[in-house]
Amino acid sequence: MEFVTVSQAVKKAGMMIALPVCIVLCFPMIIMIIMSTLFSIAPLWGIITIVGSFILAILTGMYCTLKWEIWALKNVADVHALKSRIESQLFSTGFPSKWIIGSKHDKELIKQLWEDRALRNPVYKPAISYDYTLPEEMIITGSRMQNAILIFCCVGLIYISSTSIFAKVKLSIIVAIESLIGLYFLYKTIAPAKKFTLSAKGIWTKKTGVINWENVFKIYIWDDIGQGFSKVEKFSVIQKGLITQKKKAVVFAIKDINISSSRLEYIIKNYLFVYNKKAINPLYFG
Repeated sequence: MEFVTVSQAVKKAGMMIALPVCIVLCFPMIIMIIMSTLFSIAPLWGIITIVGSFILAILTGMYCTLKWEIWALKNVADVHALKSRIESQLFSTGFPSKWIIGSKHDKELIKQLWEDRALRNPVYKPAISYDYTLPEEMIITGSRMQNAILIFCCVGLIYISSTSIFAKVKLSIIVAIESLIGLYFLYKTIAPAKKFTLSAKGIWTKKTGVINWENVFKIYIWDDIGQGFSKVEKFSVIQKGLITQKKKAVVFAIKDINISSSRLEYIIKNYLFVYNKKAINPLYFG
């Protein structure tokens, strides 16, 4: 059986949980809006529809969570890393979740799967076959897509400024500044900055230099809460203490780099597979 990574499982949750919940939440409201434009409907029915949609969405989420957890416990390589990842989210109810609805059979199945994967195997670290298509050293750069979006924003600002009612002198200064910013992001898109480098020996960052895997305490991906309570995937490397025994963390936001969290996790696990063959103290992802 080919197991999936934690990042792949988290993305799968979007299709199995978030998408059905959004459909159940929005569909009745859309129907009510259409009906209200065609017929004379009492406002009370609108309130009932909104409240009913939220209740139905919550119940759908609890049911879909049950189904996703069954899939995850059967297919994820490291359930301990998945548990840490899920429980790092702001509104998490734990893993396996405390709030689920479904058949008695499915609930018993989750309990059995969790015992088999976690309790009887406290540290489940399956070996992987090394991907020889990977280079000896992988350079991770800044995200071209993110910079390209910023270029379009600058173009939009230039258009707005050029069609505004500002005085010509002020207008030329504003357009010049916006053009310079746009050119900067164009350069960052064509030649993105190197964020860090991965290999079987360790990780290099501009801030820390080379960190050998033997000096790493933990390496993992986790979910943080950004502006507007949006989820932000972050990649962290925690160094072992040198003199003071305090842990030193290196953190990168996944959205700022040129590969997905699933791909990053896959690459790191391959390099650690090579490192662990000779390591006195193996290091695992998650």
